Amino acid sequence: MPEADLNVPVVHQGELLGAISVTMPRDEPLRPAGQQLVTDVASQAGLEALQNTAKYAHATQARICLQAQNGSLRFTVSDDGTGYDAQHIPMGSGLRNMADRLAALGGRFDVRSAPTQGTTITGDLPAIPSPTATIRS
Repeated sequence: MPEADLNVPVVHQGELLGAISVTMPRDEPLRPAGQQLVTDVASQAGLEALQNTAKYAHATQARICLQAQNGSLRFTVSDDGTGYDAQHIPMGSGLRNMADRLAALGGRFDVRSAPTQGTTITGDLPAIPSPTATIRS
């Protein structure tokens, strides 16, 4: 699958810290008709995951993958950073908010990380959220 490589500036509290190399597969656009809420939540969570990479991971590269298949939308953000012990360190507020937003739409959220092994954040959302789903910022 062809890929697009980007250098994304890392800005923290208004200061340019450097750049992270991001690789994104070039795929067909993912816009399930009428499902703007699903794509907005996936985009917001993916951006939050990428911001976590920039702030905490000391990564040189990050990979973003977005897939639509079998009635669901999946995003994955992985990095080559320092990682952390996800088994013993609880999620911070950013990760918890991502998990809560996905759960509100019937989705799933997973964080896999280990010291020196980088971090991978994955979110799965049904393409059609339940009619009672609401997201609060």
